Amino acid sequence: MSSFDDAAIAPAIGLSEEQAQLIDIAADFARDKSPIDQVRAMLTDADGYEAGVWTQIGELGWLGIGIPENYGGIGLGLAEAVPVVEQMGRHLMATPYISTLLAAQAILRGGTVAQKEHWLVKLATGAAATLALCEHHADWDLNNITCTATRDGDALVLAGDKFLVTHARQVEMMLVTVMFDGAPALVILEASDVPDAHLRAETVIDETRRSYALSLDGLRISDAAVLDTDQTAETLAHIELSASLLLAAEMCGGAHS
Repeated sequence: MSSFDDAAIAPAIGLSEEQAQLIDIAADFARDKSPIDQVRAMLTDADGYEAGVWTQIGELGWLGIGIPENYGGIGLGLAEAVPVVEQMGRHLMATPYISTLLAAQAILRGGTVAQKEHWLVKLATGAAATLALCEHHADWDLNNITCTATRDGDALVLAGDKFLVTHARQVEMMLVTVMFDGAPALVILEASDVPDAHLRAETVIDETRRSYALSLDGLRISDAAVLDTDQTAETLAHIELSASLLLAAEMCGGAHS
């Protein structure tokens, strides 16, 4: 007999007040800003989404979900992003929203004090971000990393290739996994660190997505760009769980569309 056969101790399943409000607001927003004719028009757009829509998403405070108020967020948990993402999926709204939330979660969990104070505020107020995790082996294990960071004087020199880096040409920063000093690490690449020649547009089955291959060969960063290496394992695990939550919500919405 399952413990949950007793209704008195079964977990409650439902929406919080904040989640219920967000569903209504997000449904109206996604329906108005991403009608099907607009989705079709964006298929050939270089960015794949309108900058004005992204600005409005920031103004609604949705980029601050999952970020504490002392870093410019709105103090809600990541679960409150689920109704927003589900409605975006339902209306095929393609923006860097999920990747930006995931980058914020990674920095919140594993960033240094300086990185949190700088980047969480930027991400909560409109900066877009993405993750560069996938490599040629396409292993689901985020700790299986062949890209490297090697010390060269006061800098770190990167090497290797990443794939399926969404919205790489539209973001202000990327979080990249590398092997550093013999162990997995996460590093921050700012847009100014990545010459355009290091990005190659990929063709993916979802034409609403903008995906890129990223060559790290020869890119240089400072020690300040490395997240706390003592927290790497926990941070990668948190990224995986957070991504599973948000992408599942998006797919559920998409299945309704």
